[in-house]
Parts: sequence; structure tokens; C-alpha cells
Amino acid sequence: MERVAKKRNVISLETKYDIIQKSKEGVTVSKLSKDFNLATSTICTILAEKEKYIQAIEENALRDRKRLKMSTYPKLEEAMAMWFNQTTNNTNTVIGGQEILEQATKYAIFLGYDNFKASNGWLENFRYYKKMKI
Repeated sequence: MERVAKKRNVISLETKYDIIQKSKEGVTVSKLSKDFNLATSTICTILAEKEKYIQAIEENALRDRKRLKMSTYPKLEEAMAMWFNQTTNNTNTVIGGQEILEQATKYAIFLGYDNFKASNGWLENFRYYKKMKI
């Protein structure tokens, strides 16, 4: 007999946040499980990791995202966001992608990220995920 794999149910960040809020209101795990049509173990996992989901929502992450991937280089991206904001706010200049990549490489060396690669993929992710802060 062949085993049939169960299809994964991907839960949005907004739904996870709703589960956390209802839990704070005193709704039990079994009730949440029935309300959201999820396994109790899934609800428990979400509640165990609630700090990272709350932080993502408070930092203005996109609520419709399915997965919450944390940055590989958080200090670099924070420094780059500060540099970008200071440069554009003080001079009203437009900064091109190549200049951003060059600056990121300098900061990566300074911060000791030896395996950092200033690629177009990194640049697109930086622009996309930091657009709320930039």
C-alpha cells in the first residue's frame, strides 16, 4: 500500500497573529484548534514562537506573508538602512543599486561577515523587506 503525503497547510502571519491575540484573551488551545481548523500541536508551536511573530507585526512586516524568514545579516541590514536613510534624507539624492551594493560590501567587511556576497538577490530582498523603514 502506498502512503499518501498529507498536504501542508501554510498559515499566514496575520492568522498566526490572530491566534496569539485570541490566546491572550483566554481562548483555549482546543478551541483555537477548532476555530482555525488546525492541529493542536500547530497551535502550540505558534504560541511557543509568539514573540517572533509579534515582533514581526510590530516591525511592520507584511501580514499576508506565509513564512517569517529572519535575516542572515541583521546588523548589516540595520547599518545599511541607517546609512540609506541618512544619505537620502540629508542630500535628497537618488542612490543606485550599485552604490548600495558597494556600501554593503564595506559594512560587511567592517562587521566581520566574511561570507557575505553583495548580489542582486540580496539587493532586491533589502529593497523589498526594508521599504517600510527606508
